[in-house]
Amino acid sequence: MAITISKPFAIYQTQQGVELRANSAESTDAELICIVSHYESAVRIADKAAIIRQQPLLTSGTGYVDLTLEVLG
Repeated sequence: MAITISKPFAIYQTQQGVELRANSAESTDAELICIVSHYESAVRIADKAAIIRQQPLLTSGTGYVDLTLEVLG
């Protein structure tokens, strides 16, 4: 399987929960968790961060998020 590098996705902690954004524009009310280039990896990381932090997972400008991806232990 070929890994394609796309535009970076940023994962932030906001007051509303963990947010996956298609752009890494800084926001004064959000703390950057990480930046990921691969979409499926970004979804997995954001999902795991939301579970660990017991927060909802939100998206902004990503088009869609397939939360049916299996998150490995």
